[in-house]
Amino acid sequence: MVRMASLDYSDVTYSHVVDQRQHELKHRLMILDSEDYENKVNPKNYKFPKNNFDNICYYRDCSQVGSITPTIDKIDFLDEIIFLDFKVRSVEEDINENIFNFLYAFFKNTQSTKLLHLVNFYRPLIPSKWWTLFCEYFDNKKFEGVFIEIFNVMHWTKSSIDVDFCASTILELNFKNFIGVEYHHIYDNSNAEIFIIKNKDQENISKRIFYNPNSNR
Repeated sequence: MVRMASLDYSDVTYSHVVDQRQHELKHRLMILDSEDYENKVNPKNYKFPKNNFDNICYYRDCSQVGSITPTIDKIDFLDEIIFLDFKVRSVEEDINENIFNFLYAFFKNTQSTKLLHLVNFYRPLIPSKWWTLFCEYFDNKKFEGVFIEIFNVMHWTKSSIDVDFCASTILELNFKNFIGVEYHHIYDNSNAEIFIIKNKDQENISKRIFYNPNSNR
């Protein structure tokens, strides 16, 4: 049962430990892995490249979608990025594992701290084949300074998935190298739950807190 929440994102997250330049446009990047149904984000037939990082369709921020044409080019400025907003549509079939190589390159960039904002697009990210492969890929990888927040936006999907099941599925991830891990179960524009898994302060670990996701980040 969803309840009305009085807290907002900034009240419940620990992602503030990441360099605050994450809010500056030149340190942000937003990518959707494939075309969307109405081609409002990416061009028709677009797919993330299966080799190298050339011809990637991107924006600097999701607020630009609909107001500018996306750039399609090689991303040779990954060392500048602190906040990566990566949206995943292909979660069960046509999974492109070069995406994991790209995320790893982001994890290994020269920024001392960085934030991966991982979001589903239409279909649930958790549980999914994509999430399982993501966890397997990063199980033994080495990196430092990465905070990951996973957003499972339910009202974008036609699925109703139990938040407890999603919270347990998050535990497939090896948390060792992350400085913070949070799972956000978004019921609608006004109601969400955050499951706090890891942060440097060791505060509210394993707690679930209701909040209003419709707030400025």
